[in-house]
Amino acid sequence: MQRAKEVYGNDLFTTRDYHEILSRKDIDAVIVATSDSWHARIVTAALEAGKAVYCEKPMVHKTSEGLPLIEAREKSRKPLQIGSQRVSSIAYAKARDLYRAGEIGQLTCIEASFDRQSALGAWEYTQPTDGSATTVDWDRYITGMPHQPYDPKKFFWWRNYRDFGTGVAGDLFVHLLSGIHFITGSTGPDTIMSSGQIAYWKDGRDVPDVLTAIMHYPETKEHPAFQPMLRVNFISAQGETSTVRFIGSEGVLEMGYNGIYHPPSQNAGGAGHRRLGRAHHLSEGHAGPVDRRLMTRNIRRTSATILLRRQPFTSCRKATTSTSNTSPISSTA
Repeated sequence: MQRAKEVYGNDLFTTRDYHEILSRKDIDAVIVATSDSWHARIVTAALEAGKAVYCEKPMVHKTSEGLPLIEAREKSRKPLQIGSQRVSSIAYAKARDLYRAGEIGQLTCIEASFDRQSALGAWEYTQPTDGSATTVDWDRYITGMPHQPYDPKKFFWWRNYRDFGTGVAGDLFVHLLSGIHFITGSTGPDTIMSSGQIAYWKDGRDVPDVLTAIMHYPETKEHPAFQPMLRVNFISAQGETSTVRFIGSEGVLEMGYNGIYHPPSQNAGGAGHRRLGRAHHLSEGHAGPVDRRLMTRNIRRTSATILLRRQPFTSCRKATTSTSNTSPISSTA
């Protein structure tokens, strides 16, 4: 707080008690960017105080906090936005257009992953050298919990502990799922199976550093039934990368990082991938390659890749019926 005043001036209002901010009449909106364990109580109090709220994902720390928070929002009628970058992505908006246009046929399953290979990626953040029980308001931080002694890891690396964070599911599965929901129009699965382990980062954490999940989404008016398969690996030799692959009956839509790609249809006789500049691709369609200088800028400016591969199901069916006394499965294999 002292450093903030040094940078922005002594008139900057600072406090350790969020109620002092919510009680001010000259504040219309607040941003909640705390550890997950504080989200629901601060957001609820802010709504009750008549403030508009932007809250980092996840919305709540425990599922039991979800419905009461929704009720608080409905009662206040104030704007509440839960932040998740992918639902604001121009690339994901384009991917949604491709999906809705039927480019991949009927969606059947989704493969989604988020891999990391660094201490920072595994939430071992750099700790300040002056962090201590004297400089940290530890008692306020653990309000509502059984008392426990000051632990710098639980304060600065809070994502690694269930008491304060939501682990891989609440941090990175949220990104994967919010993008999936944005593109498909889904509101969530009806079945979830998950497994995790602490494979590498044995630093005292009590949440997995490798987590997988299989989910079932029932058929709705927005989409057919499909199954996403999610994976997060904090010690992956594939490096820092994320991919979401929408697999359909006639094509595959792949979301990744660093640029926007659109390969020509395999059945159109095209060779190689076209790489399109971000603005040109999204406003003008898939018309022609772009200058390499724009391609280079595009790598720096955008955070997603669109890769579309098409294999119409009708051509596969013709191939399977051309051989007599052969089942479609064996002939395709």
